[in-house]
Amino acid sequence: MRKLLPSTICLLVAIAGCAPRLGRMKASQRSERLAVERGNLVDLADPLARTRSYITISDILLSFVADAARARDSDGLNVLLDQYLTAIRAARDTMVESGRGAKRQPEGYRALERAMRGQTRLLQEIGVQLLAVERQRVQSARDVAASVQKEMLGLLSP
Repeated sequence: MRKLLPSTICLLVAIAGCAPRLGRMKASQRSERLAVERGNLVDLADPLARTRSYITISDILLSFVADAARARDSDGLNVLLDQYLTAIRAARDTMVESGRGAKRQPEGYRALERAMRGQTRLLQEIGVQLLAVERQRVQSARDVAASVQKEMLGLLSP
């Protein structure tokens, strides 16, 4: 267990530093990072580390959603939005089912709330670029992200 703590701390530092740089990464680099994050999930037992990994995964997927929107690739957009929704729901479930009280240990809840706030804004920006049918799908994803954000806020300050 003691060996897990230093590796978890290193992973958290790496995750926190990588999210803002995703926009500057090439698609191949983002794909590689996504594969690494998904692979890391298998080894992560700590709910906070898992949630942060899911947040990173959702950030990367959202960057691909933006690429698909710019390319007018509606099939790719739908697949990526499904993966994105799976990631944010998994992050939400990880925190809610963790047994960590939002009042006692708020870190994961706060991280998820902040991520959902930013991702909700990004989904709004992406939706503006799209035709009505595609915009509705992005709006549905935005609604889910906003719902997770609202739930985290409710847990943090009931």
